[in-house]
Amino acid sequence: TLKSFLHKKQGESAVHIPTKADDEIAIIFTSGSTGAPKGVIYTHGNGASVSQFLKGSLGLGPDDKCLVCHPIFAIYFAGLGNTVVIPDIDPRFPAKADPKSILEIIHDQKPTISFMPPPVLNNLFRYAMDHKEKIPYLKRILTTGSPLALDLIRGLQKAFTSPHADICSMYGATEALSVSYADGNDILSNAAGKMLERTGTYLGRPASGANVRTIRITDQCIKNWRDAPVLSPGEIGEICVSGPIVTPKYKNRPDCTRRAKIHESGRRWHRMGDVGCVDEDGSLWYYGRIADRVQTKHGVLYPHLVESIFDKHPRVFRSALVGVPCVDSDLKRPVIVIELADKELNRKKRMELCRDLKALVHSHPDTHAIRDILIYNGDFPVDVRHNAKIRHDLLTDYAERELKEKKVASNSMNPIPFQDHIIYYYEKGSGEPLLFLHNAGNDHRIWDYQLRHFSRSYRVIALDSLGYGQSDSPKIDYTLPVYTEMVAAVVEKLSLSPVTIIGNCTGSSMALNYGLKHSEKVKRLILFNVATRKTILGGNIERNCRMLAGRPRLTRLLAPFVEALMSLRPVTKLILRGQYGENPPEDQEFAEHIHRIYRRRGKMSSFLNLLCCWESLHSLDRVQSPMESLPVHVIWGESNKVLPAERGRELCQSIRPSTADFIVGGGHLLMREKSELINARLDELLNSPS
Repeated sequence: TLKSFLHKKQGESAVHIPTKADDEIAIIFTSGSTGAPKGVIYTHGNGASVSQFLKGSLGLGPDDKCLVCHPIFAIYFAGLGNTVVIPDIDPRFPAKADPKSILEIIHDQKPTISFMPPPVLNNLFRYAMDHKEKIPYLKRILTTGSPLALDLIRGLQKAFTSPHADICSMYGATEALSVSYADGNDILSNAAGKMLERTGTYLGRPASGANVRTIRITDQCIKNWRDAPVLSPGEIGEICVSGPIVTPKYKNRPDCTRRAKIHESGRRWHRMGDVGCVDEDGSLWYYGRIADRVQTKHGVLYPHLVESIFDKHPRVFRSALVGVPCVDSDLKRPVIVIELADKELNRKKRMELCRDLKALVHSHPDTHAIRDILIYNGDFPVDVRHNAKIRHDLLTDYAERELKEKKVASNSMNPIPFQDHIIYYYEKGSGEPLLFLHNAGNDHRIWDYQLRHFSRSYRVIALDSLGYGQSDSPKIDYTLPVYTEMVAAVVEKLSLSPVTIIGNCTGSSMALNYGLKHSEKVKRLILFNVATRKTILGGNIERNCRMLAGRPRLTRLLAPFVEALMSLRPVTKLILRGQYGENPPEDQEFAEHIHRIYRRRGKMSSFLNLLCCWESLHSLDRVQSPMESLPVHVIWGESNKVLPAERGRELCQSIRPSTADFIVGGGHLLMREKSELINARLDELLNSPS
């Protein structure tokens, strides 16, 4: 322990605790580049196997001094008895590390080995070339996180002053480090030609003790290795690895462990989630993440095979293949997104670049299906650990917005009768049903980010509640019982039971009241900012509600004036701003959409009538621990100006939900303000036992 070191007497040796191979040594989290970060349990056996790889395969010993540009990797070098030098850089942003400072440390500390994430390595090389400097002392630079460009490997070999210095690219994952490795000479002499021919990215040979195979790509869990569809050499599939480097499980995530691990008598296999193949010589090749492959009507496109075509253009820094969802189809529309080498490239030259890239599309048979090329403004979003892995999921959202596919999909609304009226709903995906209910005044579009994300794995239904969006706006009393009947009609007519209902504000009120009356038809409730008579106290609609509550005549008199006011953009902008928390998102397209729906005839009248009937929500304030058998999860914005967080805590004291999250800085539209955080949290809740 730290305390034992601090109080150790001079000359007294440290106490060594005996450990076994299966004893836990650490919990190390995945980077979260393909979903919510997961805690990976590391054992002493795992740590020892990595140290043995560094010592045996790479020849590291106690005489080496290691410059470690990411502190998480320092433990392995220290475990070998190396002297470890950690530069003064922010480990959250390795891409922003100052290359001049790194080079100065190399001159000062004279390290023999260095671990550098790809962005640090790339910046160091460019700095050295720009300033006509060499990289001294280092015998080897280790890197992992993303494949290296051939030009970078060649350039680094020329930049080293040590005669036999080289770069070593390691392939692995948080769940299984050091699966394979390849040094620069190996890549350039044995693989460069094939890589230029677009046969994938060369990952080298498996490390000592690592057994690597590929299996047919499937989204299903595979419990036993005898049931795994193992492929022959050269066949493309999912990369799997076994050996002492494979970690046993995720902490408190048994569902994720089942999806990632395959058991065989005496050993454990880990599914890497990567597409690749093992060639006839036993070397490993990489084609991209399984989650990032694009299935089109012309076949499957793998990111690295396609992106390598466009990355060769001198004006392209890097590219990303993404798949935009097609309407009424599980297939995707392939799109290439480009990050420029020169971010200041003018419009004329950007058009020239697009023409060049379209010519490349037609020159390769695998890319004929690509019709859209988008120039990304700025730097690609990347993973938080290495700042190197491209976030294809975020670029998919970007491409979807740019191509207006989101608008097309969102307007694919389906009618459903309710009483004497028509309500509309959006539906996409298949599997377990998720029903999304919006807050008063807005429509289903508040859930844009969630609908895109969860429609990949679930059947998502998003309602335009009666009175809003494309649904009818009849002149009726908009009470909680009416809306509860509406939810019941939708669940019944769309055969959603048992259903997970995710609501916001009055949508949460409908969901909670429906769950109270029909708990047998509900799997779980996830309630954002629940609206009740008490939770509006202190919020920015309390005054309006008090003025209109129980006054239908006044409500009818004010309705035409308020609807006329909604034609003014500054007014709707101010109303939308009042629904956000501390950091309002810059989303002009959504702001325009809100302006259009607020100014539609009858929509604001529906909202005012709801305020007039607000007393109907008071029954929810009297609920006491409603459903022991039904999970209820509450999520609230700490900076909610509509329904204050203080009122939310009081409600939680009454209904006692299974979980309650109060999001710092979040407002009334958390799902748009903090979409990634909310998606990750919803993923966790949906994967927890019902």
